[in-house]
Amino acid sequence: MPRFKNPHATGSTTPGSKRPGRGAGPWSTAVAFSCAGLAVLAIAGCAQLPGNAEGAGQVSPTVEAPVPVIESPEEVAVKVMNLFARPDEPEQRWHAEIRPYLEKEYAIEAEYIDPARIPFDKILSGPVMDGTEHNEQVVTADFKTDAGTWYVELHQNELGGKWLVGGIHELIKQ
Repeated sequence: MPRFKNPHATGSTTPGSKRPGRGAGPWSTAVAFSCAGLAVLAIAGCAQLPGNAEGAGQVSPTVEAPVPVIESPEEVAVKVMNLFARPDEPEQRWHAEIRPYLEKEYAIEAEYIDPARIPFDKILSGPVMDGTEHNEQVVTADFKTDAGTWYVELHQNELGGKWLVGGIHELIKQ
């Protein structure tokens, strides 16, 4: 016979009382199941650790991030001029779509451009690229439009970096 009897165990009686003892109750049962569940999860989880699974010597395939494609200044200039030459585009969409191609300073200036006031909507030819001998990271791209010639200033902040637009202007002949 056990030395000590649990007075709260089901079917037990408190000494000197004829009333049956209370059972373990819902909280005690829940705690018991929770502890048992944690133990099962801990044991099952160990099987997933490296070195414990079958075929542990196999290496899972890695997913490589795509290499960003550096667009040429010509490609950026054409893309930006096509985005710029949309006077009928809603202002918010126009800004949102052109902003990723603009340098920070020009992006701030471009917020004040009203696309409805852009005088052309057709690019007739271009780009004609022109760089400087002193700095290969600065080029201009000229475009003939249905409202005259316009040019795009392009800058590359670091060699091999992304080409960004520093300005779009009408070419004024003197």
